[in-house]
Amino acid sequence: MNPQLTRPIYWNVEFPGIDLFIPVVGILLVAGVVYGFFQRVRMWRALGQPEIRWDRTWERLLRVVRTGFGQRRILTHSYAGKMHTLILVGFVLLFIGTVLVAIERDICQKLLGIRPVAFLFGHFYSVFSFILDLAGVMVVVGCLMALYRRAFLKPRHLYGNTGFGKWTVFLLAVTLTGFYVEAARIAHSAFVIEGDHIVEAESALEKWASPIGYMLSLVLPSAAVSPKAQHLVMWWGHAVLSLGFILGFAYSILLHAFTGPANIFFARFESTGALQPIANMEEAESFGVTTLDQFGWKTLFDSDVCVKCGRCELHCPATITGKPLSPKRIMVSIRKVWEPVAGKLAAGEAVAEFPALVGNAITEDEIWSCTTCGACMRECPLFIEHIPAILDLRRARVMMESSFPSEAQITLQNLEKAGNPWGLDNSARADWAKGLEVPTLEQGAEPEILLWVGCAGSFDVRAKPATRALAKILKAANVSFAILGKEEQCCGDPARRIGHEYLYVTLAQMAVETLNGYGVKRIVTGCPHCFHTLANEYPQLGGRYEVLHHSEYVDELIRAGRLAGIEIGESLATVYHDSCYLGRHNDIYEEPRNLARAAGLELAEMQRTRERSFCCGAGGGRMWMEEHLGDRKINIERSEEVIASGAKQVAVACPFCKTMLKDGLKEKGREDLQVFDIAELVAERISG
Repeated sequence: MNPQLTRPIYWNVEFPGIDLFIPVVGILLVAGVVYGFFQRVRMWRALGQPEIRWDRTWERLLRVVRTGFGQRRILTHSYAGKMHTLILVGFVLLFIGTVLVAIERDICQKLLGIRPVAFLFGHFYSVFSFILDLAGVMVVVGCLMALYRRAFLKPRHLYGNTGFGKWTVFLLAVTLTGFYVEAARIAHSAFVIEGDHIVEAESALEKWASPIGYMLSLVLPSAAVSPKAQHLVMWWGHAVLSLGFILGFAYSILLHAFTGPANIFFARFESTGALQPIANMEEAESFGVTTLDQFGWKTLFDSDVCVKCGRCELHCPATITGKPLSPKRIMVSIRKVWEPVAGKLAAGEAVAEFPALVGNAITEDEIWSCTTCGACMRECPLFIEHIPAILDLRRARVMMESSFPSEAQITLQNLEKAGNPWGLDNSARADWAKGLEVPTLEQGAEPEILLWVGCAGSFDVRAKPATRALAKILKAANVSFAILGKEEQCCGDPARRIGHEYLYVTLAQMAVETLNGYGVKRIVTGCPHCFHTLANEYPQLGGRYEVLHHSEYVDELIRAGRLAGIEIGESLATVYHDSCYLGRHNDIYEEPRNLARAAGLELAEMQRTRERSFCCGAGGGRMWMEEHLGDRKINIERSEEVIASGAKQVAVACPFCKTMLKDGLKEKGREDLQVFDIAELVAERISG
């Protein structure tokens, strides 16, 4: 027989109430999901401040496809990534298959009385059935992996997340009952319809078109209950479970299947470390966030999207070293406070007073433990923006409450009075260049680039050698460059990360006015914090320049053949430490390594490197604050990793990292492990 089959005979078996069950319940189900979703939307919009997050639509959609549906971030976690991908892909295929069957059978046949021309017939149906069997296996394997992980592996970062465990069991039950239904159908339906005739089916067709169902049908218990009766009972059981599971998407943690892609769509395109300015600062009556209603709707959305997977705290340096901060708990705490309040607003009820966050749901120690390293935001598969929320809370503490660590107060006073965090005389800012004949723009120089030295490169005794080394490299490459000298002040990064937005704007506006006044177009700096601020945040104030980190620029010089005469010295094993503000926040990883190779060094890597590099502990203004909390210091944690690498020296591309690692290695008794800026390692190999 030539099996040009249309469909199994079970599709013609009529169950009581089936004609009305699927259409009616399906419509109610869709209505319930839509209603539940838009109830959440009303709550976010009722409480949160307006934000525009839908520009560059096509780019946003592409990001959803590549990162959301492509599982790019989740797959970086080998076990959990495979587990989640199996469940996601399998469930999506099963859902699509169910929808196609409902359209073909319940809408086209039952309601409209038509028979689609080329839809779920013949060999197409066989392939369709095989794919759904495969999808079911993927879901079962993924669910079993998830349950094994929770029962036996017990990752610490999943503590407190019980929602997914319950729904995993639910999904497993849905899938297994689906296989049971298929097995009972095959055991009962030994025939197919071909045209208008009922003929015997070839068992070989079922073997490859529905292999799992076919194998289960061979062992189906049928002594007491016929396969047809089993099929009837399990069909209804499977249908009820499936519909209940789908309804859960609107009223449980499963909602992230919709809100997750939406959050990826709404995420900013700017660097993860870039902060947004306070609108109308001169006229604003409050700064930062004290109460819930001052957050933008996106932060409330973030907190609702969070599924407590714990990937953020798994990589957070504060959490790892025992500080009270957990980015996950920050989001969970915000949600616990806003949810009942927003519910009242959405229902039209008045709210007399919005609860304060810090001191109630969130502690002072939590917000001051953040180094703004960006590990949380880089790891979050749903693109939650933890850093802006934490910094908004800091802004309110600093600018509204004058509540901040005492060391931060000294730093802010120094920035305000002297234009640098140490409070040193700004007229000595160019003293590092004595004997090098470095011109300033004030002297009328018209250079190829402006060298933005930064406060550390100008004043810190451990950072000035890197600045002089960079100047030597630029001279060796015959680069025309100049500096601002005493006209340069702090770029404002420490003030902004600590939370003093007004002071940041004051410093930044002065810098922009100076740079624009000289018509500066291209800037090179050796400090990733200055680089990040100038490149990503000064455009908010009208300062648009081409900004390069010194590792990028020197690499450019080498590739252009402008920097000749590098003598390859001893090939020491050198481990490179990725700065958070150069790497994670700005995706600059290869250029510093290229310089190390150009200098003939043997590169080693630490266990945590590149986008998963471990913070040195100096970011977020913590360069000027002591660590009083936790089991150990962040720079000690990183220094131990340096020692474990077995390298003979350390290369960095950030003055803050240099200071923190030198201090950490000294505390570990390894002062023999010298820390150098990458510019120093290149400069010492330039002849002359």
